[in-house]
Amino acid sequence: SSIKHPFIQSLGSGFIARTCCMLQPPCQSSFVVGITGASRSGKSSLSKSLALALDTDRCQIVAQDDFRRTGKRVAEDSWVQKDTTWLRNWETPNQTDWPAFEEAVTRAASSSNIVL
Repeated sequence: SSIKHPFIQSLGSGFIARTCCMLQPPCQSSFVVGITGASRSGKSSLSKSLALALDTDRCQIVAQDDFRRTGKRVAEDSWVQKDTTWLRNWETPNQTDWPAFEEAVTRAASSSNIVL
């Protein structure tokens, strides 16, 4: 297999083939897969590997990192004090622009069979 991600390899080609068959036209709805995990745990790598395995022409990746609040829109609770220094904590839920993220997932689902 050309897919190098260990999780995808563990699923096996039969699973990938069955999933692709289920999502062939005339598929009336999209299949939305949410992938969660700690920062830098491999969510983006897994999404890219899944998209390759399931046919990138039918998959669209919507990454939560693309909806991080920046500039004047940064959440107040994103500041944490460590010793005498104030640091930005990008991991708070309020750091995500949830309405924009939801809109992007909805938009992707209207044009793609699979949204990761």
